[in-house]
Amino acid sequence: MIPWLITPAQLDYLLAAKADYTDVPDTAYSSPFLRLLISADRGHLTQSFTERTCRPGEVVFQEGEEGDTMYMVRSGQVAIFKGSFDAPVILAYKGAGEIIGEMAIIEHQPRSASVVALEELSLLGLDRLNLEKCLAPGCANRAKR
Repeated sequence: MIPWLITPAQLDYLLAAKADYTDVPDTAYSSPFLRLLISADRGHLTQSFTERTCRPGEVVFQEGEEGDTMYMVRSGQVAIFKGSFDAPVILAYKGAGEIIGEMAIIEHQPRSASVVALEELSLLGLDRLNLEKCLAPGCANRAKR
């Protein structure tokens, strides 16, 4: 798959807007979704992750696309926004330890926003099928045995 990149001007806009962004990010441990994953079968969960790297300006996913994978940011930072790449409405910036793309999996809906790498990015992906296996009833109990 050939990576899709935004233009340098579009990337510069997202980076410049970050300076004015004042939202206090959740920590990875304050995410209720991540706490749920932590209680899942860790052995299966660890084997289920796929690794993905992106370069600055690479589109991780686009608003409206079908989404079957969520990601945890291992390193780097992303911008999350709605609308066009030329006039984005920035929703958030996320970094290491934070999760992106989970809503498409939970809601079985197309992606609600676009995500672009702002710098070298390392992601761990978990697809819907493996997430459902990890969260199946009894899965956490099996991990405790």
